[in-house]
Amino acid sequence: MSKVTRECSENNMEAAENFVDIKGTDNTISIQDAISRGIGDESRRATEVEHNMSFRQALKLYPKAIGWSAFYSMGIIMTAFDPQLLGSLYATPAFQRDFGYMFEGSYIISAPWQTALGIGNPLGQVIGALAAGYPMEWYGRKWVRSFYSHIITRLF
Repeated sequence: MSKVTRECSENNMEAAENFVDIKGTDNTISIQDAISRGIGDESRRATEVEHNMSFRQALKLYPKAIGWSAFYSMGIIMTAFDPQLLGSLYATPAFQRDFGYMFEGSYIISAPWQTALGIGNPLGQVIGALAAGYPMEWYGRKWVRSFYSHIITRLF
C-alpha cells in the first residue's frame, strides 16, 4: 500500500495533497520534488511532439485509436444517413415496380408501406436502446457494441 493511499484512507487530506503517486507505484514524492524533477516538462514535451507529428506518423503511432474512432463514427453516420436514403428509395423506379402498385399509368408506393418503412429506423433505435442499455452498464460500451456489431454482421 502506497503512502498516498494510506494517508487518504486515514482522511488526512492535507498530507495526501503534498504527495504524488507516480504510475501507481510505491514511489511517492512531494509535489515540490515533482516540479523540480521536471515531470511537468516531460508532459509538455510529449504534447509538443504529438502536435508536431505528421498525419502518417500519427496513423502509425495510434492505429487502435483510429480504428475505434472509425468504428463508432460509422455507426453515427449511418444513423443519420438511413432516413435520407429511405426517402430517395421511394422514388426509385425499380423499388416502385417491385413494392408499389399501378396507379394512373405509373407505379406508386402505398402510404402504409411508406409509414412502415419510415418507422423502422426510430423503432429500431428504441428497441436497440432498450436491448443494449443494461448490458452496456454491466460490461461497458466498447464490448457490448462490438458484440452486437458481430451479431449483426453474422445475421446479414
